Amino acid sequence: MSKVPVAIRFLLINLLASISVAMVGIVYQGDADVTLGVSVLKYVLGLSVIYFPFVFVSSVVIGIPSLLLFRKMNWNGTPAKLAILGGVAGTLACFLIFAIFAETNLSIELLSISALAGGIGGIISGVLWWLFVENLETEANPNA
Repeated sequence: MSKVPVAIRFLLINLLASISVAMVGIVYQGDADVTLGVSVLKYVLGLSVIYFPFVFVSSVVIGIPSLLLFRKMNWNGTPAKLAILGGVAGTLACFLIFAIFAETNLSIELLSISALAGGIGGIISGVLWWLFVENLETEANPNA
């Protein structure tokens, strides 16, 4: 088992998911100017700070309960399974956040943005969770 507590790994995974969602948002909006690398990096990190609380709350409210359900059903054994769970949970969480905070009516475009941003963030979270938590617990406790 890793000496880094699961809570710290959870926060780091949320931070990486926030960065990925920020990058997806920038590319989706067409705001990425790759010629200005430092400016893009500051922009991504700034958006990540804004997205982090939403990613954190979403993972606590939707991601962790979904993971616990998958563990009960013994479906947490591969990164592909957790990527699928993460994608579905991320899409649902992003759609709910947009439904709560968006100033416009819910639409197909909003659903597509939710699937893109939330889905990619969830897939990344699921795979990272498998790599840094599930896999390490399995290696430390192979008979569990």
